[in-house]
Amino acid sequence: MSAVAATETGDDIAALKRKHLALFEPSSIAIVGASSSPLKWGFRILYNTIMGGYKGALYAVNPKHTEIIGVDCYPSISALPEKRLDLAVIVVPPPLVIGAVRECAACGVRAAIVITAGFGEIEDDAAHAAQEEIVAIATESGMLVVGPNCAGVASPDPHSLYCGMIYRHPCGGTMSLVSQSGNVGMTVLTWAQLHQVGIGRFVSSGNEAATRSEDFLHFFAHDAKTKSVLAYIEGTRDGRRMFEAMRETARVKPLVVVKGGRTDAGQSAAASHTGALATTTALFEAACRQAGAIVVSDIYQAMELTSAFAHQPLPHGRRVVIVSEGGGWGVMGADACKEAGLDVIDLPDDVMAELDAIMPGWWSRGNPIDLVAGNDRTLMSRAVETVVKSPEVDAVMVLGVGYLCSRSERLRNSPEAERWGLKKLVDAATKMEMHDVTRISGLIELYEKPIITASDTVLIAYGEVLNEAINQMERQGVYAYSNPINAAKTLAHMAARYEFLNGIPRGPSPDAH
Repeated sequence: MSAVAATETGDDIAALKRKHLALFEPSSIAIVGASSSPLKWGFRILYNTIMGGYKGALYAVNPKHTEIIGVDCYPSISALPEKRLDLAVIVVPPPLVIGAVRECAACGVRAAIVITAGFGEIEDDAAHAAQEEIVAIATESGMLVVGPNCAGVASPDPHSLYCGMIYRHPCGGTMSLVSQSGNVGMTVLTWAQLHQVGIGRFVSSGNEAATRSEDFLHFFAHDAKTKSVLAYIEGTRDGRRMFEAMRETARVKPLVVVKGGRTDAGQSAAASHTGALATTTALFEAACRQAGAIVVSDIYQAMELTSAFAHQPLPHGRRVVIVSEGGGWGVMGADACKEAGLDVIDLPDDVMAELDAIMPGWWSRGNPIDLVAGNDRTLMSRAVETVVKSPEVDAVMVLGVGYLCSRSERLRNSPEAERWGLKKLVDAATKMEMHDVTRISGLIELYEKPIITASDTVLIAYGEVLNEAINQMERQGVYAYSNPINAAKTLAHMAARYEFLNGIPRGPSPDAH
């Protein structure tokens, strides 16, 4: 337990939650610097908040207008009908920011996001001094201030909050994110919306003048709507405080960290866009691992892993069985699992006997289980249940989901389907695979073991023709990987998380290869 967490009382935690919920669950928002020009961020941020479906009271602040795109506009924060505003989003030019922040504090605004850039991230003494003044106002008033130079905040439940430069609207869920980069954060939100991965909280922390990544980690550790956490970090001003926040969070929730600026070139770029202080990569990553966080270098792998932690149970070991719709992918899956530090076990005798009873006579009789050339379209889910229920199996990797739907959808939209009278056959094939993937998804909860899926059909699943099988699985919280390598790494990291929580020496890093 961190030194901070050890001394905190119930009242401290309640105050922490109240302070951050003004940011993540505001009942009232004012866009300070709202504009009627679609070319300006003051317009876009107001528009984005409206399009996100925000359910609270929304105001615009600009002395030149009385209304902007249907939203009542007031000359100042003090002129608002709200006695005490929850959240102000500040998007005025840099010279006006300090005055806006000061007015928010004077009016008792609970939280403020400074979108405007031009402070600590640039080499200018006056800009740095202005950022320090923001810190001073926040410290004196107790107002939570995010930024400057940030992209905004999202929290789908309960008020449908997508506020800032945020034009993606992923559904509500339990995966939360703090990102020192706004556009990396947008990458995560775009991915989450595409793959139906629910988001608990998202915050772009920007320059972190007054509120830092570690403050959000501290909140996430106590947040009931956060089950797993992803942090994109380019640098830190206080390594010890960051370590303590990571350790506190990782004790109670999976924490996945992507370190930006791992090279000299990356550190230079980070300093120029958020003012992040250079941090020795090896030292930072070692501290993350000591704290119990999981460090990966690829943001897409990080998203997949954080989502898996939010939706899948942890494996109680490293024993894996692979069920594959084809031999080659089974081979690649076996290699990927082995290289990630997983055990591709021999099939137990009782499992082998049960599979013999349902599989065609020419089946592979080994692990991976090759389903190729079978005519029974329920074989995949039946084979998966046969292995996942075994006490000698900790996790299952399923390769090749979505093939039947992919072929069926292409045929359904072709003139040949009508000409040859194949529509009923196509519909039946789609229905069979939909039944199969729905059943596989249900086995995760039934047996409380992870089932990780991968298929190259994912690459075109959301193209011109929607793959209903992939869509259905992801709707049920089962993300489909595009290759077995990342799927295996996810399983290995999940196994390592179980080992960490239970004091078991952790296996080899799946990212060593």
